[in-house]
Amino acid sequence: NMPDTPLGQYLGQTQIAVSADGLILIAGGEGGSALNIVYVFSRNPTNEFTLEQQLEGEESGDWFGNTLDLSRSGNLLAVAAPYASPRLTKEGSIYLYVRNETNKFNHYRRFDGASSFEYLGIGGTMINSTESMLAIHALGLTSCEGGDAFLQTYTLECACVNKKHVCQGFSAFPALVCDDKIPYS
Repeated sequence: NMPDTPLGQYLGQTQIAVSADGLILIAGGEGGSALNIVYVFSRNPTNEFTLEQQLEGEESGDWFGNTLDLSRSGNLLAVAAPYASPRLTKEGSIYLYVRNETNKFNHYRRFDGASSFEYLGIGGTMINSTESMLAIHALGLTSCEGGDAFLQTYTLECACVNKKHVCQGFSAFPALVCDDKIPYS
């Protein structure tokens, strides 16, 4: 059940993502001031979704939430703002958020497109994780090179203090561990 609120008019306009256990629901939608908003819902004990948090884009009209993805664990959220212009003109940005112990998402990192009119994330955003790897994929446009679509991939690297150990647990990010086991894929 979704709450009867004015939010209903925005849900489904862009994208919806759900954690593997069905307890976290993320919905992208345009806010009334043209500043895009991502809504974070959680399922309560009566099996209804309640609004927990609203994440807002940094720029008016940046299309924050146009595409998004939530990791299977529900701990990592990737949100595209393809019309963001942090350094150039509409190169786009991908924002990463990590869920904390109180179920709130905190900003973790931002990736920006490399050229003007790249619109990073306009064609899709995806989180891919295994025990030994975490990658964020974003589909954008390269209008400066003829308007072709391209896929940009960002990977998270981890370095263990003990060189005999390898990072494990990327599927449960941010709960990484250093282990002496050989990672599997």
